[in-house]
Amino acid sequence: MEKVTENLPVEEWPTDPSDIEKYYEIPTIEIPQLLGLNIIDAEELAFSGYILPTIKLVDSEEAPGLVLTQSIESGEEMPEGTEVILEVSGKKFSAAIPNIPPCVYTKEEAEVLIKDFMRETSVILFLKNSFEESELPNCQGKVIGTNVAQGGTVSTGDDLIFIVANSQTDS
Repeated sequence: MEKVTENLPVEEWPTDPSDIEKYYEIPTIEIPQLLGLNIIDAEELAFSGYILPTIKLVDSEEAPGLVLTQSIESGEEMPEGTEVILEVSGKKFSAAIPNIPPCVYTKEEAEVLIKDFMRETSVILFLKNSFEESELPNCQGKVIGTNVAQGGTVSTGDDLIFIVANSQTDS
């Protein structure tokens, strides 16, 4: 480093502001009560509070999809981005997935459709997204398929991947 700064003029740098420590603080949040909620609602509440929920399915006699435990008690102050492990009742249920025709639904609309499906059937799925280039007209930003065939059967704990169309880039 000395070689890099050799022969450079010495400058007077301003002093740090007196409250500089505030710039380095990670914002905190209060952990919400997630026990007893349906996992879909608990996940949405956690994400809205900048909490990262990790779901572990456990066999239970409770209603499927019910949050049984959370790793951090509600009311505790934690840094944003804290992981909270949720144990969720996860009896295996299976059902045929609803039809998601290509280029009809946005990713958000498809998620609403699947969340309604999960509430109605008690089949808890893990939703993911994959973005692919597509030449299909008027499909940019819309779901063009999933990793499960239309009408195919899904079971509790399965991943459902929405394949979302990106526009072709000019070459």
